[in-house]
Amino acid sequence: MGLSQGLLDIRYVAIAAMRRNVNAYGRTNNGARVRSRVHGVDTRILTAGNLIANMTTNMNAHIAENHSLLRGLSMSHTRANAALKTCQKDGEAVMISDKERREVARKLREVTEEELCSMFLGEILGCFIGGHCLNEEGGFNKRLVLNRLADLIVPQPIDGDTSDGYHTFNELYHHRAVLFSVIVAKFADRAWKSKLHADGTMYEGMFIVGIETPDGQATYHYDVEPYWNLFQCKEVDCAPEWDGHTPDQAIERIGKLIDYKIDHPTCKTIEHGRPDEYHVCKSCSRCSYGWFEDIYDKPYSYCPNCGAEVIK
Repeated sequence: MGLSQGLLDIRYVAIAAMRRNVNAYGRTNNGARVRSRVHGVDTRILTAGNLIANMTTNMNAHIAENHSLLRGLSMSHTRANAALKTCQKDGEAVMISDKERREVARKLREVTEEELCSMFLGEILGCFIGGHCLNEEGGFNKRLVLNRLADLIVPQPIDGDTSDGYHTFNELYHHRAVLFSVIVAKFADRAWKSKLHADGTMYEGMFIVGIETPDGQATYHYDVEPYWNLFQCKEVDCAPEWDGHTPDQAIERIGKLIDYKIDHPTCKTIEHGRPDEYHVCKSCSRCSYGWFEDIYDKPYSYCPNCGAEVIK
């Protein structure tokens, strides 16, 4: 039984009860005074009936308005589901992109106060989280709503197509390869590439390419296909022994190449402490030659052994 029909039934029951009470009163009390009171009660009965009728009409209009809103939301949601073109079986996880997660979050945050007041929480979620929440009759399937929420919560697997919203890992990997190949070409006399580490091992389908900077090695691994021929430098049987540099150190060393002289050898001096209070023990980062400098003398501008210019 609908709400409007229930209110009408209450109206008729109330009027009938009031009339029975009036009739009973009229039978026990004769005269005009009684008839006047009966007439007054009849008037009040009609007034109450009209009020109930008005309430029923307003309630029916409100219900119709809400039903119209829900039908509109359901139709929009149905169109969204058709656009997704994906399938989900009961309990089966569906991979959801980070872009779609952000879009769902935006829609949920934009739910209006009117929608909150006129819909159940399950209906709101069904309309705005997307993804197969309607059953065959067009109603909201609670299990599918819960499954969709679970899919939205589970993190997307991280792979080459994972994006920060602007670039995927695959795009950044390719950019790094191209940019580093330009640096290697500029410093080809100090760069090398190899399909084997110093110990003879290598990751499947990959190679290592490196450059010797004044502060030490800077190396990266890349896929042989398609990047091997991209790096124009000498090929060695095995890569030099790893000097223990970290990714942070590698990019820092590459950044310092801006001060590196391309037309002649350069190096940096490495301090190894003081044997006494007047001298400093130093060595060349390029040839490892060592020497002592007097703290009161001007530092060497070139390596005494290989002649590389010392970069401050």
